[in-house]
Amino acid sequence: MSGTQRIPIGGILKSPGLSAIRVMGIPDRPGVASRIFRALGRAGINVELIAHSVDERGCSHITFCVERARVEETLTLLETYRQEVGFFEIKALREVALVSVFGAHFRERHGIAGAFFYALAEAGINILDISTSVSTCTCLISQFELDGAVRALEKVFQVPG
Repeated sequence: MSGTQRIPIGGILKSPGLSAIRVMGIPDRPGVASRIFRALGRAGINVELIAHSVDERGCSHITFCVERARVEETLTLLETYRQEVGFFEIKALREVALVSVFGAHFRERHGIAGAFFYALAEAGINILDISTSVSTCTCLISQFELDGAVRALEKVFQVPG
């Protein structure tokens, strides 16, 4: 992308101080995600980024982020649901962050996600998970690479101000 104009966006967001929780091997049936996330809500645990996939065996896998200070509480709570829900494994990635680009009408603009992933790749930053919406593209990365990720994105995207 070097030598080309930067892509105008609304801004770059960063969320440091997180841990990612991966709940794997969840039976793919209605109500399972509801049980997990309602329990977290009742415990006052805020969730950022939710990514979900289903593998070829029909098992669901969910990754979500919580404040690093609440990771042990989250893991303990999830363990109490293991039998009821029937998931296979829980993993925690403790030193992670989210970095996002946002702007109006992203769904109508081609190339945003590609440019976002390109910027991180050029900086040697590994993407651990991805979540997108109509106005935001977010990546889960190592906490230690957050500042470098922002610098890399500023080379590709034009931020107001």
